[in-house]
Amino acid sequence: MFPQKGDCVIAAVKRFRRVLSDRHRPADERTEALKFLVHLVADLHQPLHTADHDDRGGNDLPVSFFGEESHSISGKPWNLHAVWDGGLIDHTGLSEPAYVAHLRMGLKKKSVASLQKGMEADWVLEAHRAAVRVAYRIPKDRNLSKDYFEKSLPVMDELLAKAGVRLARVLNEAFRGGK
Repeated sequence: MFPQKGDCVIAAVKRFRRVLSDRHRPADERTEALKFLVHLVADLHQPLHTADHDDRGGNDLPVSFFGEESHSISGKPWNLHAVWDGGLIDHTGLSEPAYVAHLRMGLKKKSVASLQKGMEADWVLEAHRAAVRVAYRIPKDRNLSKDYFEKSLPVMDELLAKAGVRLARVLNEAFRGGK
């Protein structure tokens, strides 16, 4: 069930979907497949997971975020990946439920069916375009502030919303197609 050497995330999603949909598989295997599907579908939408840079998806690219070198709560130094993994959302000042409500409001304006279109490879390419066009467009001084935030947050909001509705599609297909 676990990845083979050279396996990619797209192949892993397909494999875990098959495991989840097979009602004859042991419950612990199906549970593990569900956990991996949730994680991997989210990863497909994280732009820094899809870019081909020599910085481990932004982990090796130190930045300051609104003038701070380190995260105010964790104390860990900011890097580009950390900004996209939580810094942008944290900076909205919204609680988790309020941020989810914010994403839901954005979804009401769109067709869920159109957001769910495509396959995993299409989703990765979309996130890659976001990495190239937005995430890696950082100022020379590497201080990510208001301008970067205002350009990045709508992109992240859209990718997070798409990740959620696409995960729902993947899970619905897995459970509907079960043996």
